[in-house]
Amino acid sequence: MSSRSSARWEEVHADIRRRITEGQLRPGDQVPGEFALAEEHGVSRNTVRTALTRLTQEGLITEGRGRLGRTVRAYNAVEWHLHEDQHATSELALADERHPELRVSVSIEPLPAGIAGRLQLAEGTMAARRVQVTLVDGLPYQLSTSWFPETTARDTPLLDTEDTRDPGEILASIGATQDRVEDRIAVRMPSPTDARELDLPAGTPIAEHTRTGFRGNQPLRVTVTLAPGDRTVLAYDMSG
Repeated sequence: MSSRSSARWEEVHADIRRRITEGQLRPGDQVPGEFALAEEHGVSRNTVRTALTRLTQEGLITEGRGRLGRTVRAYNAVEWHLHEDQHATSELALADERHPELRVSVSIEPLPAGIAGRLQLAEGTMAARRVQVTLVDGLPYQLSTSWFPETTARDTPLLDTEDTRDPGEILASIGATQDRVEDRIAVRMPSPTDARELDLPAGTPIAEHTRTGFRGNQPLRVTVTLAPGDRTVLAYDMSG
């Protein structure tokens, strides 16, 4: 790309970004179409597409459909509270009138290598896998996958798809209270599977929160929660 061509798409890019940051284009507003922007800036539609693609990658606008349909991204984040109390639980806190919908599925599967190591079990050992999707207004805000030793989960609410409590609360209810948790948080770009399951617009990073719960030195569970960066605020409540 020539320096002149680069300068032209950067000019369009800077103009749209300015309109967004100054509030001329607000969340949910439609971005001007390719034809209109090309005429306004005296450039080709390919130049306009380059600028709009960059704005999409930066998470400022949606991908849209065809020449029109791109809108300014709306960031409707909710707080996700991570507790370190006697149950070592987490919860999604909604400050407005929105209400989460929880969907749970369970299965018995071989442990993947990374999870097996955290549970101090051999890779391929059969374990309980509990997946919970949290939706707000039909949009997935969290995807949590918890693993438990099969002996811990057998004949307990951990295998009940109607029980939507946090894994730490369920463990406490069956007499397996955690007295310590180890949290690891990574921020990364999603895999294609992550993007599909969380319905992520292009350019959206995710937070990956891995919580390992212990009783003494014995791990009781590993929970990996994926949260879209445009929908999530992590808030820690730590006991003294």
